[in-house]
Amino acid sequence: MILGHKAPLGEEEYWFGRIDGVEKKFRRIICGVILPVLDRQEGGVVVIGEKFSISGPQDFTGLAVALGAWPEIERALVEYDQQLKFRDAITPTEPERKLLWRLPLSMMVRTWHAPAWALTEVGRQKVNQLGVEGRLHMDAVESDMRGDPDVATKAAQVALCYAIDWNPPYITKKARPIEMHPVGTRGL
Repeated sequence: MILGHKAPLGEEEYWFGRIDGVEKKFRRIICGVILPVLDRQEGGVVVIGEKFSISGPQDFTGLAVALGAWPEIERALVEYDQQLKFRDAITPTEPERKLLWRLPLSMMVRTWHAPAWALTEVGRQKVNQLGVEGRLHMDAVESDMRGDPDVATKAAQVALCYAIDWNPPYITKKARPIEMHPVGTRGL
């Protein structure tokens, strides 16, 4: 899957593409990353798209999942950066975030860490509530998450908790100012 990206001047940027045969439009694309550090053998990457909707609650769709050792995670991050054009790479902690800085990602990718509560019971319950309310759609990537469901769930939880915690306002198109005097005659 390859997503297109548009950033019209003075309007909200968006991503668009065909997912499961349906044309969709996303407000932002966020990548949750669990790195294979400490005693963990595998890491995970989950890419989430937030539905573009000026009115209504947040709605999320799973776009891609990759699980495996560090070389596979690195390859997946570079591939998803090119194809899905995600702009936020979210890790659970600040030290893990710094590990992403050496990857050959595009200059548009921002790295940040998830809220402190993301991998706690509070974060799990917030993500579960999205599913109960029908605002989390992971059907397209569910089979890919089965490789290591614990790591995949944590990566999705990190991305979703960041998106819930930081929900930027929509930019609405502003009308151009109307000049009351012909150009060059003001002040005469």
